[in-house]
Amino acid sequence: MKGNLHKKMHSLTMSFANSSIIKDHLLVDIDRLIRLKLDSWPDRVLLMEEAKKITFELTVKQLMSFDPCEWTESLRREYVLVIEGFFSVPLPILSPTYRRAIKARTKVAEALSLVVKQRRIESESGEKRKDMLGALLASDDHGGFSDEEIVDFLVALLVAGYETTSTTMTLAVKFLTETPLALAQVK
Repeated sequence: MKGNLHKKMHSLTMSFANSSIIKDHLLVDIDRLIRLKLDSWPDRVLLMEEAKKITFELTVKQLMSFDPCEWTESLRREYVLVIEGFFSVPLPILSPTYRRAIKARTKVAEALSLVVKQRRIESESGEKRKDMLGALLASDDHGGFSDEEIVDFLVALLVAGYETTSTTMTLAVKFLTETPLALAQVK
């Protein structure tokens, strides 16, 4: 994005991130999801993979108010293929990973398009939700965004924090377990 579209999206994102909506619900959602995950883990887990799942589920919750379910897990599996495509040769003929990523990006966009269409219908009938998608749809009063722009933006927001947040979570656990004094101070 560039120009006015970038300015509008940036302004909307910052106002949403600084709003009481996210402050009042984000920590509650994080706590609830982490406790749910911890209770379901076996004795041994691959922490980085679990951190990625948690990050994705929290992001989907904040963006579109979806709790973890079969639909979000299906979306996550396709999304992982999109991410793998970032680290492949961007030539569909030479790279099966890149081809899979392009197909997965299409599936993710289609799934999100259906959500946006449904939420637009709900929004027009007066039903409002306090999430990023709700904020994007409410911005229609100020010039609005097309469904395609909203879908692209949702995909971009999913990408933005996925690797960095899950890596940070994993490193925090690693360093806290290696430093008992710091862990005690955090507790």
